[in-house]
Amino acid sequence: MDVKPHAGFGILSFVVAVLAVLCFVAAVIGSAFYLADGVVWPGYMATGAIVLNMSGIVFAVLGELEPETEKLFPHLSAGLHLILLVFNIVVIVQGYK
Repeated sequence: MDVKPHAGFGILSFVVAVLAVLCFVAAVIGSAFYLADGVVWPGYMATGAIVLNMSGIVFAVLGELEPETEKLFPHLSAGLHLILLVFNIVVIVQGYK
């Protein structure tokens, strides 16, 4: 049986996706509880989640391009990053209304 290894960039992209989820959740919870106090760290967390999503998409694409590797993690992480990026954009747009 020919066993192919998982894509290294795909695993890295999945780990970055988990970190982006944590940043996004922290930003939403922080903005719900601390926004009236003038605290700015939820905005930093939201910006960090967007940066993590953009870099994670790059890592997912690089994981897709690795030859002779399994593509499970690049597929999962690309989907997670795109969904999280849409959620981030929706939260930012709704915040300006």
